[in-house]
Amino acid sequence: MPNIRDRLANVPIPETARACFAIIDRIQHEPDPAIQLAAMLCAGQLVIDHIHDHHDISPSDSRTYIRNLMNHAEGRRHEFAAADAYLTKEIINRL
Repeated sequence: MPNIRDRLANVPIPETARACFAIIDRIQHEPDPAIQLAAMLCAGQLVIDHIHDHHDISPSDSRTYIRNLMNHAEGRRHEFAAADAYLTKEIINRL
């Protein structure tokens, strides 16, 4: 079985972007956008802490994996642009 570093480096971008969008969409069941944002940040930190503690991947390496997944040389990958715009419109702009 591939290790978590290999798995993260090779996830399919379209499916990952759709799952990202789904997370943002589902969190909207909570009516307060500040709680929505805080909950997503907490969940992200829990994941970063877990893979640091159990898979020896530093928080900075985790963020680098994610930045490389979501961006290319010209900026944000189009697969993540919809999730980015949705997050901005539905949560960030409502704070």
